[in-house]
This record gives sequence, structure tokens and C-alpha cells, in this order.
Amino acid sequence: MKNLKKSTFKYLILAIGFLIVSCKQNTEANKKNQEVVKEETVTPKNEIAKLMIEDYFSGANFMRVIANKENGLNLTEEQNNVFNSWMSENHVKVQKIMKNISDLELEIVTLSKNKANVDQLLDKVKEAGKLRKDIATIKLECRDHIIRTLKDDQWAKLITSYGENYPFVEKTEMLDVITHVNPVPNYMQAINTNSEELNITDSQSKKISQWSNTHHPKMMEKASKIITLEKEINEASVLKTSKDKILEKVNAIEQIRVGIVTTKTNCRDEVSKILTDDQWNALIEKMM
Repeated sequence: MKNLKKSTFKYLILAIGFLIVSCKQNTEANKKNQEVVKEETVTPKNEIAKLMIEDYFSGANFMRVIANKENGLNLTEEQNNVFNSWMSENHVKVQKIMKNISDLELEIVTLSKNKANVDQLLDKVKEAGKLRKDIATIKLECRDHIIRTLKDDQWAKLITSYGENYPFVEKTEMLDVITHVNPVPNYMQAINTNSEELNITDSQSKKISQWSNTHHPKMMEKASKIITLEKEINEASVLKTSKDKILEKVNAIEQIRVGIVTTKTNCRDEVSKILTDDQWNALIEKMM
């Protein structure tokens, strides 16, 4: 009996030892997992992190749902591998293109304030337009890749989830619309906001108003057309409309954008003629 008690006690000690080691290993493993998750979710401290895909392509971004582990799609391991491979290959590529567009738009702003001619500005606008089309092409190819990979019931669930969580938000505020569709600074807005500090005379104010009354409605009509096309692109991407059909709308947007930038640049030239040099310099200073 004594030997049995010693044996039992010995096994108990061993069991406790294994339990302690096991707990320590699990704790270390959990710590490592938390560190991995932390590394994956850290936002890089650069401009790319500030950019939103919606600013460059209005079509549905279905990978948002795919990337959510609780998407309810019951993806197979093979499907997950397909999507992870696609994201690994294309996500960084799209981010870089977005950054390039952002840099071009900042360059357009600087050129405009320095009174660069319309052709110089349009060269940059068209370059940015080509990059937007590149993004649209990649995102639509991504959509088609998803359609081929998912089963019909999974696609239906994806569409429902996307519509509920990421509905298309149409811009309605005039300033938001103009800023969204046009990279050139809004000189008229800046003058109206700072008219007293700029010492705008009655004569100058009358000339500025005449220009605005003539061209502003046309500008808003063009901007509204872009917003409408963007909504159509979003709807078409959900309805499985062909990539080529959607890219036609993307091209139409860029053509309108060229018209808007041309008009805004003509507006800048008109304003610079109406204002004195001191007023113009003060206006630019206000817009920095």
C-alpha cells in the first residue's frame, strides 16, 4: 500500500509538472499570436494609409466582405487560398497607384496656384485618369475572379452582406462634390470666404459674380453627371455588368473631369485678371 501511495504521488507530481509546462507553452503561443495580430493590424505611418479606394473607383469593393473572417460565406480552404493569393498580389499594387494619383493631384494644385497653363494641368489630369482606369480594371478583374471562385449561393450572400454594410453613399453637399470631381483649387469659394480680408471692391465683386453666375450652373451639371455615373458604376459592378461596359463609364467620367478642370482653370485666369497682384498673392496665401 505504501508503494502504491508513493507511485500515485509520483504520477501526481509529474502531471502537475506537465500541466505547468503546457500552460506556459500556451501562454507563450497566445502571446506570439497576439503579436502577429498586432503586427498585421498596425497602420503604417505613411500617406497610403490615409487613402480610400472609394475616392478613386466607385465600384463595389467585394474583398471587404471576403477579408472578414465572419463573413458567413463558409469559404473552403481552397477558396481562401485563391483570395489570399489575389490580395497578396494586387492590394499593394492598388495602394501604390492610389498614392501616385494623390501625388499627381497635389502637383495639379501647386501648378494651378502658380498659374500653369491649362495644357500643363490637363497633362497631369489625363495621367491621373489613366491610373484611375488601371484601378478600375484591377478591381473589376477582382470582382470577376470572385464570381468565378464562389458558388451561386455564396455570391448571393456576398451581395446581401455588401449592400447592408457598404451601401453607396451619394455626395450631396456642393463643396464635397466639387472637391471630389476636381483637383483644381476652388478660387471662387476662397474669395467668397475671405472677401473682406482681401478688400474686394464692389466693382471686383460684380465681375466675379457675373463669371460665377454664368459658369457655376454648368460646373454643377458636370459634377452631378460624374456622381450619377459613379452610382451607375457601383450598381453595374453588383449586377455583373461586363468590365468593358463599366470601363466605358469610367472613361466618360474622365472626359467630364477634363472639362471641369478646363473651366476651373479659365475661372482662375479670370480671377487673376480681376484681382490686383497683392490680392492674388493674399488669396493664394489663404489657400495654403
